[in-house]
Amino acid sequence: MNPEDIAKISAFEEEHWWYRERKWLLKKFVKIYLIKGKALDIGASAGYYSQTLKELGLEVLAFENEPVGVAICRSRGLQTMVGNAESLEISSDSQDLVIMMDVLEHIESDSAAVREVSRVLKPGGFFFLTVPVGMELWSDHDVQARHFRRYEYKQIQEILSQNNIQILKHKYWNVILRLALILRRRHFHGNAIGLPSKPVNLLLATIIKLERVFPFGKLRGVSLIVIGRKPTLTQL
Repeated sequence: MNPEDIAKISAFEEEHWWYRERKWLLKKFVKIYLIKGKALDIGASAGYYSQTLKELGLEVLAFENEPVGVAICRSRGLQTMVGNAESLEISSDSQDLVIMMDVLEHIESDSAAVREVSRVLKPGGFFFLTVPVGMELWSDHDVQARHFRRYEYKQIQEILSQNNIQILKHKYWNVILRLALILRRRHFHGNAIGLPSKPVNLLLATIIKLERVFPFGKLRGVSLIVIGRKPTLTQL
């Protein structure tokens, strides 16, 4: 991600409908699966999700390679490591949870990054992954955000399977607003990062919360959420 985008996003994450709802999804996941212990946030940006995990009682390590993000994470009191996601300087079988929230698309060798996730996870450890869906949505926004690709579920399924991570659950997210995003990106050039006006932000927040209640997750959305787990020794 562009360093200027990290600084910009850090100023409005707590207000923005997109980030607030994804925070809610992350918290729900951790609580449902009763996850405790050590957590690694790869591509932590300014540490918004790392802080969420810390608030839930996990021992969190924020992993970020942009100096702006590292500085903000540390200013927020987060334990922070700088390095390469394709070659983590972290002990094998040491993490109870790894999260990558809209990060994998920024990594050229995505399979190598997932291989490292699998290596550092404890047997039985969880992997929470979100990625953008569909090359038909590719736009200037993806270019400016330094994406290498957008994904299909089969691609994620293959990468995780090849690297010893079982998929427990997957769902599409931001389904209701998909058509609006397609129309917007046809006419919008440049980076789409920003905080909407208060009325628009409130409207979008209300719309996206409908996906908590109604079963839209099997329909094609803007994002894909995958919950994975490294098999225990008895499952191998």
